[in-house]
Amino acid sequence: MMVNTRIFDDKTGGSGVLTVNLAALQHNYKALQERARGAVVAAVVKADAYGLGAAAIASALYEAGCRLFFVAQPAEAAIVQAALAAAQAVPAGRSKKQQSGSKAADKDKVIIAILNGVLPHEAAAAARAGFVPVLNSIDSVREWAALNRAERRKLPAMLQCDSGMARLGLDKNEIKALLAAPEILAEMEVIALIGHLSCADIEQSPINAAQAARFLADAENLAKALHYRPPLSLSASSGLALGAEFYLDIVRPGLALYGLVEGGNRAGKLEASLRPVITLEAGILRLGQVQKGETIGYGATYKATKSLPTATLSAGYADGWPRSLSNKGAVFYRGVRLPLIGRISMDCMVADLSPLLDAGQAMPARGDWVELIGEHQSPHDIAQAAGTIAYEILTSLGRRYQRRYCFMPPDRVQDNQ
Repeated sequence: MMVNTRIFDDKTGGSGVLTVNLAALQHNYKALQERARGAVVAAVVKADAYGLGAAAIASALYEAGCRLFFVAQPAEAAIVQAALAAAQAVPAGRSKKQQSGSKAADKDKVIIAILNGVLPHEAAAAARAGFVPVLNSIDSVREWAALNRAERRKLPAMLQCDSGMARLGLDKNEIKALLAAPEILAEMEVIALIGHLSCADIEQSPINAAQAARFLADAENLAKALHYRPPLSLSASSGLALGAEFYLDIVRPGLALYGLVEGGNRAGKLEASLRPVITLEAGILRLGQVQKGETIGYGATYKATKSLPTATLSAGYADGWPRSLSNKGAVFYRGVRLPLIGRISMDCMVADLSPLLDAGQAMPARGDWVELIGEHQSPHDIAQAAGTIAYEILTSLGRRYQRRYCFMPPDRVQDNQ
């Protein structure tokens, strides 16, 4: 099993409680497997699993059957590898002796791929650790080939083709150069060819089909140079909403694992098959009463038009709550929407409690919790109000939150008090 207890805490935080439902996470992984129609479903756990905690997330996904993980940097790969070490050593129901030398051991082999690749000074250490770099330029391909020659073995790597983002990946000229020098590719074991769609969240964009065609053409040429066809991967979370023609051999969901998909109607339908994974709560530090004409927060940007009750909350922009939500964001208490008033500070923010009076609800007590993300407000809602995307909301969640991991029925995320 992944853990000895079904609930465990990271008690380094104090700004609030971030509860991660690992049962919902596993449900989402299996739902994406069904969606993928036989394609391998990898897990993108970069940026500390989008702020949720890579060690716990990767372990739960391994338990659900995931064996291919993508991170962005070597340091992230080391964290995931350490978290999976026990699970890799003895899969559930098997002894080390049974595992050793068996075909089942290959099935349980974990691959941790580094999307940004490795810099020259990182390559040897990455090879020793067994990490798989995604080679994104002809220079990185040559460097990896040289390391293979020096170590007299073929080390695994993935090649990324630039399908039109002009960010990472081999461009047309670099691919042409590799095709003219296939001996470079012969130095290594290419285990996948990957691309990335720039407009997957814009479902009707003709760019998606054009980039897919470009990637498939590049992959066909590289396969000829390799004398074999590695598995192909093009789609991340939003690509899973575009249709089966974009799935290919490997899909790479990240945000979708956590119950969220950016895009239009198709993305919404996909998201409806998934379950929310997180709730985020902040504690009430202080209850106050602001009089008519008084101001709140830095810059005195909010001036009370009437006497109103307030609550100062234990989260601010240092905890990833967007400062752009000053005077326009909201939190929830017992299902009642409480507007944020005044500027959001580094460590705290203020909510207007008067809607509770209007609803005939009792006032909270100091130390009670309010919902920042959960049943009444999703990361999409927050992102839309802040003028950003759900990815940024999740990855900005600060380390001061106490992270709690639990297993609850995936149809409902509750707090874990």
